[in-house]
Amino acid sequence: MKNNNNNDRFNVTAEQLCNIIDDAFELGKTYATDELESCRPMNTRHVPVYTNADEWNAFIEKNDGHTFHSGDAKADILWKHLQHILRDRFAQTVAFD
Repeated sequence: MKNNNNNDRFNVTAEQLCNIIDDAFELGKTYATDELESCRPMNTRHVPVYTNADEWNAFIEKNDGHTFHSGDAKADILWKHLQHILRDRFAQTVAFD
């Protein structure tokens, strides 16, 4: 993940971190399902397990499927879980009276 914000740090609780991870797993399952749905018909037992995204993307494209970019979805997950922290930082920065 490319971070254009240099050294911004956020403190999250263990529960918040677990929720972020849960959302990331759900996103991964959704993307994998959607990508497989975009392929030509195949038996799911013929879907290999890959350890890197390049091999997975090549498999999907070889089977006439479409790969998806998850950048916006990642931002949505982080926004969902960090919005209260970001709002507080913003309010401190502009110092409304």
